[in-house]
Amino acid sequence: MQNRRILWLGVFLFLTSTGLAAQSKPIGAPASTAKAAAQEPFDLAEVEKMLRGGLTLKRIISLVEQNGVSFELTANVEKELAKLGADDRLLLAIARNRVPPAASFAAPLPSLPAAPSSAQPGLTQSGSTWTDPATGLMWATESNGSNVTWNQAKGYCADLNLGGYANWRLATIAELEGIYDPTKNVGPCHVKGGIRFHDLCWSWSSSPGIDAGEAWGLGFISGQQSSIPVEGSRYDTRVLCVRRAGK
Repeated sequence: MQNRRILWLGVFLFLTSTGLAAQSKPIGAPASTAKAAAQEPFDLAEVEKMLRGGLTLKRIISLVEQNGVSFELTANVEKELAKLGADDRLLLAIARNRVPPAASFAAPLPSLPAAPSSAQPGLTQSGSTWTDPATGLMWATESNGSNVTWNQAKGYCADLNLGGYANWRLATIAELEGIYDPTKNVGPCHVKGGIRFHDLCWSWSSSPGIDAGEAWGLGFISGQQSSIPVEGSRYDTRVLCVRRAGK
């Protein structure tokens, strides 16, 4: 009888301990780990906390792409996150991975489609160029579509033959600033004329940067400017070509 009691007591303690272990969570586990396991989208306060907490932008982007966000990237939200150190790569990840309340947490939103060419004033019939009525500059309505170095960007515009014109060039930083408009939306990019970047909203400029071997680039999510090394850049940077209409 005594041996039987000891056996039942051992079984009871085993079942109790395993049940408690299954329900327990590691104390002090990082919030990002718990969030990733739950596949819940991050709210604005959580993204701000990650920025303040010293996580690298690369890590935050990875978490946002994995779990999504529950908030909309409005102009005010962009400004607040930029103050905390968010760059256009993170803002782009947030814009592309918003999960509406009714959507599945496991499926990030696809990129927003570009506005139809016919809806953009100033477009030619082919939709390949747009002339800015404010400056008289003619722009290609699409970026080059891939990431390139600064020298490759200059060569791309010099070799471009578009809309019957061959005198295209890489835009200056001031010219790029002139087509940034936070009230216009083409996918996640804020740009006039319906110009498409194919998701990545950075463009090189022809303007020399702060240090030797650098050139200015502009991001069309927040209007952020960066002085970027012309070769081996770590940025996702594309090209917008421009020409003076009537020449």
